[in-house]
Amino acid sequence: MNASIGSCKMGSDIDKGLALFRVLCPHSELMNCLVVEGEPPSKARPRFSSRGRVYTPKKQVEAERYLSWRLKQAFKEPLEGNIAVGCVFYRSTHQRIDVDNMMKHVLDAANGVCWIDDSQVTAILGTIEFDPDHPRTIIMIGRHDSSMVREGRREALCAYCGKPFDPRLRRGDPRRSKFCSRVCASRSRGEDLRQTVPCAYCGRHFRRRTAGQRLCSEECRRANLRRSREKPPALCSDCGKPLSKRGYKRCRECWLQIHK
Repeated sequence: MNASIGSCKMGSDIDKGLALFRVLCPHSELMNCLVVEGEPPSKARPRFSSRGRVYTPKKQVEAERYLSWRLKQAFKEPLEGNIAVGCVFYRSTHQRIDVDNMMKHVLDAANGVCWIDDSQVTAILGTIEFDPDHPRTIIMIGRHDSSMVREGRREALCAYCGKPFDPRLRRGDPRRSKFCSRVCASRSRGEDLRQTVPCAYCGRHFRRRTAGQRLCSEECRRANLRRSREKPPALCSDCGKPLSKRGYKRCRECWLQIHK
């Protein structure tokens, strides 16, 4: 068995991972082993903002990006065919955390990095152990022999421009596997940042840093905020002259003409 060890400091970790992988794939000879130090994170439930929008906590996003970066070091390119994933989670506390949520975190981070499509994973197995002094995660990924044959997508059509592309070149972010490039992905959402748009305050064209940017500079933002806070003067409904008091509808001259 060929094992590519990412960061294994203890021989028992390798033996534990090999034993777990043998349960999933007793006949496989291709396997990668990676040990990630630190408390094993868990996939959190969706969060809702005060405006009702769904978002992912920043801590979870950073943990998933870090694990994807570690997996990229162990996998030069995504695997093809059926894949088995085994994990041993060593936690430092007895906190009640579901093993499937921790497995979900690993599977989401590995999608597009260790394999091309989620359907390739036809076997998973996870266990939780207690180690208060050395929390870590042992990840075993390799070939899986199954009658349900899965093949990774070799060629796909861009959902925006229609050009064929290799999804393996877009690995790292599963959400972008529908598009051939970041440009097509942003254009599909109406977020082409290469095009200039007029500033909502001064009208000068500028290139946005984010899709929701409407003002070209901090000065325009402050000026627009001051303008929004300023109330327009009250005008006479008959002649259009400014009124001395906002609650009035007509100026004194127009009022006197009506009540003569």
